[in-house]
Amino acid sequence: MPALVAPLLLLFVVLRSASPSPILDLTDATFDSTISSSDSTFLVAFVAPWCGYCKKLTPEFAEAAQLLDGADVILSRVDGTENEKLANRFGVSGYPTLKTFKGGNPTNPKDYNGEREAGPIANYMQSLAGPPAVPEITQQAAFDAKCGSAGRVCLIVFLPHILDSTASGREKEIEGLREIANDLFGARVSVLWAEGGKQDKIERACDVAESYPTAAVVSVGKGVAAPYRGTWDLKKLKKFASPATPYDGLGEFRGGAKKLKVRKEEPWDGKDGEEEEEEFSLEDLMGDDEF
Repeated sequence: MPALVAPLLLLFVVLRSASPSPILDLTDATFDSTISSSDSTFLVAFVAPWCGYCKKLTPEFAEAAQLLDGADVILSRVDGTENEKLANRFGVSGYPTLKTFKGGNPTNPKDYNGEREAGPIANYMQSLAGPPAVPEITQQAAFDAKCGSAGRVCLIVFLPHILDSTASGREKEIEGLREIANDLFGARVSVLWAEGGKQDKIERACDVAESYPTAAVVSVGKGVAAPYRGTWDLKKLKKFASPATPYDGLGEFRGGAKKLKVRKEEPWDGKDGEEEEEEFSLEDLMGDDEF
């Protein structure tokens, strides 16, 4: 095994000791506006500084946030002793009390009565949020938010041109990618896609095949990628993308690239493509010939 690859393989092991995603602190002043302006699903822990069970929950909550990194879920915390209006409003009589809120609605919570450990919390919140999204790569900021966090691995899939696949064919491919995203979510693998040729800088940096569909596993933070070289089969692709599998061909981004640069594109509208017909005048067809 090349000297570079051996240490890099360690990157793709799920490290629970990695820095957790931050827990969002909410107050009487920020609670309603924060939840109302978000589409995410919230889990709010009402805590008190003197509460022993709250102190026991803290590392589990932080680890759950780490496991949920990349999901449309926000774990947050309210100090009930400093924000009595919120505690009274939601009938908090003991600590910790955990409640879930749907984004956009800060008024109708549901109690979380499950186990207060990282795994059960993450699994429950993921079930509320639904399957992980498989976004199209169209903007740098959105790509960095999805793939830029420490320890996050991304499977980037390059699909055929819409004229080659049709809308129904593309939807079928994306549905398969959603299944992969759901199966690999606990392993901190996000799945994204782009139309082949539109993100050519990413394709070159990842050294993917020149025919579509094709794919690569990347770590933006470490500047490494592994191109998928097998026959196109979603089961094989999922196995390839799993951190439990050694990544053949893992190496630094090609061409000296330090980051993956996204070309800004309009997202796919969900429709079949229309072939553009070139218009020719009689003069264009006849040229300069005279009869």
